[in-house]
Amino acid sequence: MIKSNLGTRLQLGDKSTPVVFADIPELRNIPPIEQTQEKIDATTHPSSANRPIFRKSIPSGLIDPGDYEFEIQTDRANAVHQMLFALLTSQEERKFRLIYPDGYAQEFSATVLGITRNEADPQSPDMIIDTVALAISGDVVDISEELIGGYSYLAFVSSAGTGSGKTKITDVTPEKTVGQSYVYQTGMTVLLPMIGQKLDGSAWTSWDGSAEITAETGQSIVLAIITTATGACVKAGRRTVVALA
Repeated sequence: MIKSNLGTRLQLGDKSTPVVFADIPELRNIPPIEQTQEKIDATTHPSSANRPIFRKSIPSGLIDPGDYEFEIQTDRANAVHQMLFALLTSQEERKFRLIYPDGYAQEFSATVLGITRNEADPQSPDMIIDTVALAISGDVVDISEELIGGYSYLAFVSSAGTGSGKTKITDVTPEKTVGQSYVYQTGMTVLLPMIGQKLDGSAWTSWDGSAEITAETGQSIVLAIITTATGACVKAGRRTVVALA
């Protein structure tokens, strides 16, 4: 099922190691990060004076994410909003995360370039909105495999099983505990579940933690830990299937 944009989150990291991320609250507009490959102009000079000079643009191989802006309904009593204003003054670089409800997530480093109050109509009851501008530095990294709904990550390994068309799942970390169960789903386009999402019905198959699973190499497999009593997702992870031919 295709998910909506509802629940898209932007997070700000702190200075600790490892970095701890906090949701930026009261978001009003979160555009995608545009990554454009820079081009360089190349000129070809002919060997003969009678031939024309050719000029063309070719990809440089460098991706420029450029600047990034998002909107918030500013709450100056909120600690995360206060940090954004403090970063504007200090120009300290921090990590940010953009997380979509379907499990797609990106991480990048940036400084706060500016915070601008949007136009206000004193006769209107509309909310007061600020636009926050970031200058992205370095690469924008796809961290979808590390995050599920932005919370809990389940690591595991898929390797060739002992039977044809079988994959073996090992090194599940962390393992399920009392009152929890494993379920899985395979396919070419398998979405990562949100934490708390009920994983029941025919799309999900129970797994005992050791049996080899029927799947095709190149497919995706999502393994999840659920609360047995409710079916609610606790942790989940996604890997590309490696199966015995």
